Amino acid sequence: MNLATLDPAQYTHKGRVPTRAGISSKEAKFQATELLSKAQLSRLAWILLNALAEGEILTDDQLFRLYRSGYNNQGRYVSFSRTLLKYYHMHLINRGPMMRSLRNVGLPTTKKAQLRTYTLGAVGAQVISLYQGESLDTGFPALDAIEHDLLVNEVVLRLGDHYRRIGDDLTWVGKRSARLMDDENIIREPDAMIKVQKQNEAQRIALIEYHNEDNSRRGADKIARYEETLRRADLWQAQWQSETFPVVFVVYRHLAVLSGYQRALGERRNPPKTVFLSKSLSDILSGNNLDEWMPIIAKTKK
Repeated sequence: MNLATLDPAQYTHKGRVPTRAGISSKEAKFQATELLSKAQLSRLAWILLNALAEGEILTDDQLFRLYRSGYNNQGRYVSFSRTLLKYYHMHLINRGPMMRSLRNVGLPTTKKAQLRTYTLGAVGAQVISLYQGESLDTGFPALDAIEHDLLVNEVVLRLGDHYRRIGDDLTWVGKRSARLMDDENIIREPDAMIKVQKQNEAQRIALIEYHNEDNSRRGADKIARYEETLRRADLWQAQWQSETFPVVFVVYRHLAVLSGYQRALGERRNPPKTVFLSKSLSDILSGNNLDEWMPIIAKTKK
């Protein structure tokens, strides 16, 4: 579903939006410095700020599940929503539109969640910037990208839950952090990177490419660009901290996307050196065999 074609009632909230005083960038930096110097941020605040720094935009449902898995597995949504409101007034987080269109894919999983979206606020972004040493954006993605980005993050959260249940550790590297750079030029920007660590085994790294569109046009370009990227070992080995090129997990909402990759592979003179594995969004959301990803097989013209 293309968000740009939706009626605004699908992604806006007609109710009262809490007001808060504005804040200048200078004041935001001062408040962030105070919070850090006096160690006034709780572990929950750090969990939410770090998640928003990586995912850039998350729903109340997604943030609540992070709260339950990393802070208080008996926590209740009502009290958590009050915490979100508190952080909003502190400018740690920003509130955005509701994404009711996500109900079409089975979200939210939390009964009382509203699918309200959140990003880092001015103070929250300054906290992360001071901590990490780089500036962050506090704005919301373009309207037609919000649904895509939220579903990317949902994929990562579901995989994180899966690996945690089987005793593995998953590190989430968001789009901004996973960006492969050559000086000021972006060479490759996967939707996310995950690093999975099994006990006594080498770390496995995968890049996630999520396709929300219902067409087959982008597969060939994705394959070609990853093959170009693979040849830049001088960049990806250092920046992605891997001696071998990561596998690419292709997650698709519509079968046309998978067909596009299969057809593009069939039209190549030589098979790519990049490993492309696939899984449907519906399989991920239903928890079907999350350890099993299918190789994308070339489809040749008859």
